[in-house]
Amino acid sequence: MAKEEYASFGSEDDFSEGGGLIQGRLKWTNVRFETFDYGGAYPDTPSFAVDLEPEDGETRTEHWSCGSRDEWAPSKDGKRLVKIGKMLKLSKSCKYYRLLTSLWEAKFPKEKVVDDVSVFGGMVCDMVREPDIERKGLEPKKDRKYAPTVLVIDAIVTLPWEKASGKGKAEPAGDDLSADATSIILEILPDHKDGIAKMKLAGEVFNRLKKSLGAGKESMSKINAIVQLITAKDEELLKSGPWTYEKGTVSQ
Repeated sequence: MAKEEYASFGSEDDFSEGGGLIQGRLKWTNVRFETFDYGGAYPDTPSFAVDLEPEDGETRTEHWSCGSRDEWAPSKDGKRLVKIGKMLKLSKSCKYYRLLTSLWEAKFPKEKVVDDVSVFGGMVCDMVREPDIERKGLEPKKDRKYAPTVLVIDAIVTLPWEKASGKGKAEPAGDDLSADATSIILEILPDHKDGIAKMKLAGEVFNRLKKSLGAGKESMSKINAIVQLITAKDEELLKSGPWTYEKGTVSQ
């Protein structure tokens, strides 16, 4: 069986040229790719979907188109977009590109975005609607009550690996130790293609940080605190980070 090829969207270069609404402060949950027919208006189309939780009110699901169903399809786990046609890149005309452009402009770390969209789960951001572009081949609905818009990010309030404090104020866990732990884990994972066990990861984090920061009192205090985050019984950091964590193993 041929190896699946995924759509990459870590930068603008990963796209080609071509072809009662929710907004406000929203938390991203259940982030995935799936097919969607836009209420029966169109055939099933690959889309990026997010359940958006407002501070007050009901959670709503929003979809952003990801191109032709002849070219792309959701992976079985919904985390990636699988190439099934001849196109090498997603089109810049799709709504998903508009969304990602706003994400980059809001300073989401590009290095943490490759092809797995589960990295976005837990993010809180302010979102607004912008006018959508006209797309060739798609006739406007005659009974449309609103001008077509696309939901995009205005500002990121809380990154996925940060803890939220109050309504929309970001407070990184342990005086930003969570962000430091996330950064060093992301450096280590490429060296372990099959994943690395939780305790071995903690040991490697300890050794690398000791080598880079030194063994002074303040450095060791910080290093030990980061290791404690990784080995914590609640496994909050490992379960919420931009990686896969299953059965005590962390992997990309």
